Amino acid sequence: MKIIPAGSSGEGISKLCSSDRDVMIVQSDIICVDERSHANGPYSLVLQNEYTHTSPGYVRLRADRPVRDHQGRLFSQRCIHTGTHYLSSLITMQALYQDDPSDVINGPACTSNSKHTVEQTFGFKMNFLPKIDNDNVLALPFVSLNVLEKWMGRERHHEWPPRALQRKIFTMIGYVVPVGHKLSENKNIEWRISYTTAEKKLVGSLNDVQVKLYVVLKFVQRDRLKPVCQNFTSYMVKNLVFWVLEETPMGDLTPETLVDRILTAFRHLKQFLENKFLPCYIIPERNLFDGRMNEVECALLLGEVDKIIDEGYEFLLKHHKLSLSMQLTFSYPDIARGYEQWLVEIEDIVLMVSENETITDLAEKVSKGQLDMFEGVLQLLVNTEGGLAIGALTNRLLQLLGLGIDSFLQNPANIEQSVLELISLFLNRLTDALS
Repeated sequence: MKIIPAGSSGEGISKLCSSDRDVMIVQSDIICVDERSHANGPYSLVLQNEYTHTSPGYVRLRADRPVRDHQGRLFSQRCIHTGTHYLSSLITMQALYQDDPSDVINGPACTSNSKHTVEQTFGFKMNFLPKIDNDNVLALPFVSLNVLEKWMGRERHHEWPPRALQRKIFTMIGYVVPVGHKLSENKNIEWRISYTTAEKKLVGSLNDVQVKLYVVLKFVQRDRLKPVCQNFTSYMVKNLVFWVLEETPMGDLTPETLVDRILTAFRHLKQFLENKFLPCYIIPERNLFDGRMNEVECALLLGEVDKIIDEGYEFLLKHHKLSLSMQLTFSYPDIARGYEQWLVEIEDIVLMVSENETITDLAEKVSKGQLDMFEGVLQLLVNTEGGLAIGALTNRLLQLLGLGIDSFLQNPANIEQSVLELISLFLNRLTDALS
């Protein structure tokens, strides 16, 4: 099992303490391949990709036998015409996300409220905890040169993405997540193809001005476009940004021309809305509007985009937070870059705590110079409104220390202080392991 931060928080684009977190949970002992001979490794299950009778950007996963879990539950469906067994996305979702009635299924994700989960675990209310929605998505590794060969081989007229980055992405693995196209007759056995890590690599390659373009469009999506059309998502914005960058000469995107390029992005969006087709950047045959936005929603969103284009530069001045942010980042670029690096370092520390099995494993990857920052980051995550769910952090530290919940609950009246004491004990053990 492998955990991959996804969405804006995983890309380092969202604010440090956002109210929701996207996580992809990869079942790494399963592999999905175009040919079974391509599966190299001790996998518990090898599935063969089938693209016929599927929607663009989706795949069926063929099994050579019925697929059951360790409890004997059947996860596959048998085609009555051919006798072929396919792993069912519907059954998978139903089996995985049926434990907590407060969880909400949203596409391939299970949205759970971490505060509710922690209170259930500990058995009493924790009013100081922030409300954080966690979107957890099961994913299976997916290998297909067919998809990435098309992406890398298509004609491009400008410099982005750089050829070296294209070659890097060509070697990266994809994933499939358990959701079929809403309008497909085979939706119960379709899985959606996702190149989350490739998209993170693309976002990670952006320079300062490109990141500002992305961030501004996300601001506008959240504060002005989403109220008009709830189904216009941040993922659509990300793909819009990719298309704008690919179709814009690098010399045309500078600090001085940023506002012009923002308006260029809205003209691209206007064209996509008029065509009712927003192509996925890596799999352009997949229409991101299809099954998500109907004609009325497209028309309403198009009307708002027209207003923004007509307003020109003035639309930025109407958004106080956005105009102030742009003014500060251009006036103090060194501070802005330092903040971005700080976010990256925090993400690295959170991942190290999350992914290592023991304190000894963790000590092998931590330098003594990082210890002070560990303490600051962990305390920040406890004390900041909207920070990392305290329950998740507490549970992880208890595991690393080999302690039970009972020892932690000796002082239930002051859980926050108990977490800080737990952090202190963890850092002492980590210091001992480093010495």
